[in-house]
Amino acid sequence: GTNAVAPDGMSHTNHGEISVDGKTWVPWFTYKATKVQDNEKSAVEATVRGFEQADQDYNFAMANSLVTPDARWIEQSYPQALADEWQWFEHAKATKVHITYHLRDLEIRVKGEVAWVTDTLDGTFQADTEAGRALLGGRSDWHRTFVESEVLVKTPDGWKIALGHTTFL
Repeated sequence: GTNAVAPDGMSHTNHGEISVDGKTWVPWFTYKATKVQDNEKSAVEATVRGFEQADQDYNFAMANSLVTPDARWIEQSYPQALADEWQWFEHAKATKVHITYHLRDLEIRVKGEVAWVTDTLDGTFQADTEAGRALLGGRSDWHRTFVESEVLVKTPDGWKIALGHTTFL
């Protein structure tokens, strides 16, 4: 076979051939690896950060623009439509629960047009109303650390979250 590194150093191609009789060679495989450019990782990170900020701000239109139309979320449940996840956030918004998120420990992997991210999200939820405190289990402050993973796909409109999973510690 042959190996070739692209002049820009961003990809590597390997072609292999095979022969049954040692005389006649036929193509067997082609493998191409492409180095992920930092700008792709940055774009993926911007999507995840934008989504978390939109959640925190109760900006459902913005959050929905950062996910695929058929996105699914797993949060203490079987995979479900993101619209089902918004029910709690809509109730929190209506009862004036204030959310502050701190996103950290992002690990981003990109392969072609698919990316996956793991992160830690520290959340503080504060309620000044009786209804808000009831939503938070009778507390005015609720602190929770979440571990999340997201699978993103690259679309003509940029990176979009297709699957999310959240577990609270």
